[in-house]
Amino acid sequence: MVLEDILPTVLDAAGVACPAGVEGRSLVPLLDATPREAGWRSYVHGEHSACYAADSGMQYLTDGKRKYVWYTQTGREEFFDLEKDRQERHECSGDPARQTELAQWRGRMIRELAARPRDGMSNGEKLIAGVNLPAVRPEWLEG
Repeated sequence: MVLEDILPTVLDAAGVACPAGVEGRSLVPLLDATPREAGWRSYVHGEHSACYAADSGMQYLTDGKRKYVWYTQTGREEFFDLEKDRQERHECSGDPARQTELAQWRGRMIRELAARPRDGMSNGEKLIAGVNLPAVRPEWLEG
């Protein structure tokens, strides 16, 4: 579970429809099924806005075994094997033996961000670094 799942879960449990534009998913279907049976996601997508430095903004994906990080301003990538390195001390995106796996995770990120065309960080074929994102209020907060 990630924070974005809390609102959809509470609303679902209360029998209230989730507003359009909310990215999370209700955990209620997992009460009676395994994650696979419930069609649950196989990895989690998270993001961190630039706040310490202009180039510190990043997007990441993890399944608890691997973690892929993409820095939105520089395009730098990081890849961690969390099974062997839980503390993320050994970045392995430059390891020739990891290039196929790295490409798979990059492809997942491309697809995740392509689903957010307003952000302009992916065109569905590649990641696009250096996009200056404006402060945006989700539509469901307007009103």
